[in-house]
Amino acid sequence: MTRKQARLDRGICSPSWQSLFHEASVKHLLQHPSDHTPILISLFRGLGVVRGNKPFRFQAAWLSHEGFEGVLKEAWKSDTPLYPLLGQVPSMLSSWNREVFGNLFFKKRNLWARIEGVQRKISQRPLSHLLSLDANLMADLDVVLNQLEILGGKNPEQRLYEMEMEILATII
Repeated sequence: MTRKQARLDRGICSPSWQSLFHEASVKHLLQHPSDHTPILISLFRGLGVVRGNKPFRFQAAWLSHEGFEGVLKEAWKSDTPLYPLLGQVPSMLSSWNREVFGNLFFKKRNLWARIEGVQRKISQRPLSHLLSLDANLMADLDVVLNQLEILGGKNPEQRLYEMEMEILATII
């Protein structure tokens, strides 16, 4: 007996229904443990599977930020008893991460774009303030790249290449 896989789960609507719910969408959910694929029909954009809060995770890259130690000391300086404080500190650190530390991947993209623009201008006319700006942006990029490395932000191919180069260096 040959088993044939085909997606038979579909959502169908009339034009009048579609005009009422023009943002509606159909999403195929994980088929587990059966071989049937459940579908989720969302009537409005942004609604659908409700995800809970992500669990708190300490990021080692925070240690490289000059303001982190102060935030941590301030969080633990409270007169609040230990048990409630254990719930407040992760919340405070998550807010600090969002508002101050920021998204490292976004920072990297932004710095690359700025550096490319400044270096284009330098190639046309190397003014001292542009050279200074380029040096400052490159220093900022080094910090972000180091933080990404701490986070494990290198892609697997890059890590593999670096490991191979280290092995070659020890052989040669």
